[in-house]
Amino acid sequence: MSQRRTAAAALTALLTAILSLLYIAVVRADSPPNPLANIPWQWQGGGVAEVEAAYNHARRAEEQQLGFPSGTLGILELPTQAVWDILSDPAKALLLMNAERLARGGSRSDVLGLGFTAVQANVQDLAEKYAALLVSKNQFSHEADGRTPFERIDDDPLLGPCHEFLGRAENLALLGTSGDSIPLYLEQAIYAWIYTDAGSAWGHREAVLLQDRDLTHQDEAYGFDNNVPSEADEGFIGIAVIETDGHYNPLGWPDMNYTVLLVMEMIDPLPAEGCPWSAMPTTEPEPTYEPTSTPQPTTTPTPTDTLATPATAAPTDTPTNTPSPPATPTPGPVTATPTRVSPPSPGFYAYTPLVRG
Repeated sequence: MSQRRTAAAALTALLTAILSLLYIAVVRADSPPNPLANIPWQWQGGGVAEVEAAYNHARRAEEQQLGFPSGTLGILELPTQAVWDILSDPAKALLLMNAERLARGGSRSDVLGLGFTAVQANVQDLAEKYAALLVSKNQFSHEADGRTPFERIDDDPLLGPCHEFLGRAENLALLGTSGDSIPLYLEQAIYAWIYTDAGSAWGHREAVLLQDRDLTHQDEAYGFDNNVPSEADEGFIGIAVIETDGHYNPLGWPDMNYTVLLVMEMIDPLPAEGCPWSAMPTTEPEPTYEPTSTPQPTTTPTPTDTLATPATAAPTDTPTNTPSPPATPTPGPVTATPTRVSPPSPGFYAYTPLVRG
């Protein structure tokens, strides 16, 4: 009788272990695959309609490159121009990046497409402080203060004890023009991170679309634990934007009259008492708009369609010198996202050299 009980207990334990493994496999959110090649921005007019057209064109091109049925990544539908214009840059960034994250849910069975939780006040403060430092030093680097992005997070009195290991920490982008403005600078920078990042081995894209398991290492240790406040949430971000009259020009581009720096910081929050997100503070209320990413067939330009394209920076980092928008404004150089090589070595990471254009 005792042997039967022992055997029954062993069988129950085995079944429990199997069910636990199955449960973990179901709820894990893998990062989506990268495109095979860059997908240039397609210029079509300006404003919200421009952004929708560019991103939807890129989604169709990505589907084609990866062999997905047309419409798999859905249709990006943004709020009206009047609503878009009153949103702050961090709110726009959160909405746009989450639309891209959600769009990839279901593209493969292991990709759930979970969004970032929020723009969190302390992470936003970290991004703004580092952006201000870069401008003050006229530098474009992940280590302008002598620390890695991971070390800056660790050293923050509020974020340091309240974050878990994450394989990504920071994205940078720099845009410049000889004109006096760059339309859609935020939308262009995020697009460059997601769709024209082949030169950085898709490091920025993998950061923006990072889920529970890191794509590069295929290891859950590098991704989000998605446990604050629930398993449907994937961490906090901060997005800082600084526009200058061209005096911030760390790469020495000639004839720069207007430059824009973007800094994105991201953390995996620790669910602990005393952490600043116990009350879930954000820099502003969440936008009520919910981006539409429902897969649906559509007729959109293929990558070979001939549409007007923006001028691009030359390989020598000399932007085209035609001040009439939209030809001049182009995403400038983007540095690769710092990537930790092996947890839990703090501050140990590798990133590719600066990529121009």
